[in-house]
Amino acid sequence: MDALIAKRSPARWILAAPSAILPRVRDALHPRSKKKLVDSQAADLTKLSLKQVEARFFKPTAKVA
Repeated sequence: MDALIAKRSPARWILAAPSAILPRVRDALHPRSKKKLVDSQAADLTKLSLKQVEARFFKPTAKVA
């Protein structure tokens, strides 16, 4: 994960992993990766559709009239 974060260089990112491994995954992250981590969620999203995953993480923006 650290290599992917370093390569893509997101301004921020969210981690989702099953509750059984989430703490270990977070602890294993390089400090540079942790610095950009804004949220982590205990969840196994592997069987969700892309639409369901997007709905979980991307909130619709309000339109200004």
